[in-house]
Amino acid sequence: MIRPMNFSLRITPKLTLVFLGFGAAILVALSGRSFSSAQSSLHAATVAELYSTAIEKQGAFNAWVDDRLHVPVSLAEAPSFRARAAQLISGNLPDAERKTVRDLVMDGLRGFTGRDGNFLDMLIIDARDGKVIAAVNPAEEGRFKEYQPYFVNGKQSPYVQNLYYSIPLQAATMTAAVPIRAPEGNVVGVLAARLRVEELDEIISRRTGLRQTDDAFLVTTNNLFATQPRFVSDPAILRRGVYTEPVKRCLAPSSGFVAANDYRGEPVFAVYRWMPERNLCLIVNIEQAEALAPIRDFGGTLLLFSALVLLAAGLIAYFLARTITQPILALQVSAAKLSAGDLTARAPEAARDEVGALAREFNAMAAAIAEKEAGLKQRAEQLGSANKELEAFTYSVSHDLRAPLRAITGFARILLDDYAPRLEPATARYLHLIATNTQQMGKLVDDLLAFSRLGRQTLNKETIQPEKIVRRVLADLQSEQENRALDIRIGSLAPCQADAALLTQVWANLIANALKFTRTRENAVIEIGCMRSDKGQGAGDKVQEASDKEQVTSDLDAPLATRHPSHVTYFVRDNGVGFDMQYAHKLFGVFQRLHRADEFEGTGVGLAIVQRIVHRHGGRVWAESETEKGATFYFTLE
Repeated sequence: MIRPMNFSLRITPKLTLVFLGFGAAILVALSGRSFSSAQSSLHAATVAELYSTAIEKQGAFNAWVDDRLHVPVSLAEAPSFRARAAQLISGNLPDAERKTVRDLVMDGLRGFTGRDGNFLDMLIIDARDGKVIAAVNPAEEGRFKEYQPYFVNGKQSPYVQNLYYSIPLQAATMTAAVPIRAPEGNVVGVLAARLRVEELDEIISRRTGLRQTDDAFLVTTNNLFATQPRFVSDPAILRRGVYTEPVKRCLAPSSGFVAANDYRGEPVFAVYRWMPERNLCLIVNIEQAEALAPIRDFGGTLLLFSALVLLAAGLIAYFLARTITQPILALQVSAAKLSAGDLTARAPEAARDEVGALAREFNAMAAAIAEKEAGLKQRAEQLGSANKELEAFTYSVSHDLRAPLRAITGFARILLDDYAPRLEPATARYLHLIATNTQQMGKLVDDLLAFSRLGRQTLNKETIQPEKIVRRVLADLQSEQENRALDIRIGSLAPCQADAALLTQVWANLIANALKFTRTRENAVIEIGCMRSDKGQGAGDKVQEASDKEQVTSDLDAPLATRHPSHVTYFVRDNGVGFDMQYAHKLFGVFQRLHRADEFEGTGVGLAIVQRIVHRHGGRVWAESETEKGATFYFTLE
């Protein structure tokens, strides 16, 4: 019996899961698209921010250089400075006057140096030999700078030597140089000004304060830090190498964006810009963890939102599923009652939807079943009464026929035994025919009684070893085997659940048939065995398929539940006379014979008895044959 609760527990969660699955698929698609779009937008924004910062710092750096170069340019163009510098460089002044001129020049230069000045040192160099004529740092006076790039290029035009390490200053610096022209216009010297690189550090490392891990620095073509990185505590720049992927790409040279590890080994997003006019590489980066933090927060929020939406969708889906399953459950309860025999069971018809229509159809069906059940019950009572009368009549007729048949047989035998010498040959033959036919009729009455008793006999099923039954049957039929060339082959027979007495009758009838219809064969072969199949598929099924195609079956008379092959199919095969398959439908009928009585004796009831016994066991029986090539009878049990 179907349990309503189990049905409800199956359908409701199933519908709920379907709704949830559909909702989850939509949420995953939308959330994935939103997350991907947000991630792309954040990535683009981070790259744009880094590019903007790099461009801003590059511009500030160039502006700072230009601003610092403007000071020596302005000085070199001042008439008073040009005249005094030319006088110092010429060396034609008396010592007292030269000292006065030098002091005036140096007082002007010292205003741009010192702690608050823009320059570390300023020098006036003789354009003829590169000798330092005057310098804010007295230690520089008298030295020669003829090979320094700022001196060589500074004689031609304003020039800034890129970052380098100054041994006299023991520090990194950049030097701006401009030509000093005499009042006549010829170049007589070079004004060199060493820039304060600390200001460059401030420009490059300047931060907005909006980020925690942003960093920016310059790198020389020798892979050395040119400015102080934020996360390096050692202030000695131009002494530490850096070989990261952004630096490698920048010094290629090129400009661009890359996600890689920085000098600490931390994953960063980095923008690198090559500055050809300064032979420097600008790196601006930010740690990936900080850059992607908003998208992780967004992902967590999106996940929480999706979970809440799914929870709400699950509750809605559950209640919606309940509204669907409740009417179905009520219908199922009514169906269960109807299947249990309650023909008054009816389903509620309140719903106006398809389920309500189904309930109305169910109630109409239930009413029809109840009506037909009443008719069937009445018909069954009539059939039962008729069967009882028929069985009583059959038994009575068969029993009452026994006495006159025995009397006729007895008197015929007496006449043959006592008066045989005095009887005419024709009379003796007639008496012999009378005795023989009355004996045949007696046997027919016995078979008919046995057939009628099968319907009333109780089945006592037990585990049977068919091979033992087969050998016992062959022993009982020993008289049929005498003086014959017989080859009886008994294969492995699988155990089964059956009534021992009735199964013995099945084997006896089938084996007796095989012995009888091989009587005309010089070398008769009878094979007894079984075929195993897996869940009804295999050899047994192939046999069934062939027999169905050839219309060899008594299956049509069997209940529907028995029209399926068993796991084991038993068979009796012989090489006897066989039969024509077009008459196979008569094979299992009562009193049906496919051969003449003068060819093979029999009453035509044996195979009908086999069929009834097999059907009572829930099995089926069928045969296949070809004339003069033998026959095979198959049967299965439940």
